[in-house]
Amino acid sequence: MAPQPYPARGEKESANMSENSKIEVEIFCGMTCYMLGNARILNIGAHLPEKWLPQIELMVSPCPVDCGCLDLAKAPFARINGQLIQNATLESVCDAITEIMNRQQEA
Repeated sequence: MAPQPYPARGEKESANMSENSKIEVEIFCGMTCYMLGNARILNIGAHLPEKWLPQIELMVSPCPVDCGCLDLAKAPFARINGQLIQNATLESVCDAITEIMNRQQEA
């Protein structure tokens, strides 16, 4: 089952924003990840600057199994631009997005 885009606030895309510069945020919502905190991460749009939201593609995915979920000590998991985040929290995902946005603005 492929990840499904999750609608975010401010869906209007900036005219100068290319599709390639979107930040792909994938939240795993298998039972373990969901119960261990990813349910909270689903509301990430409320914790980021509104002007960033058109640049973020939030996807909700079932457990991909290749994330390392067999090691429950590292759950919950999320993925940002293909990079796996272990022990994901709302704060750690927001921090990772902020770091990417800062690098894009410097470029």
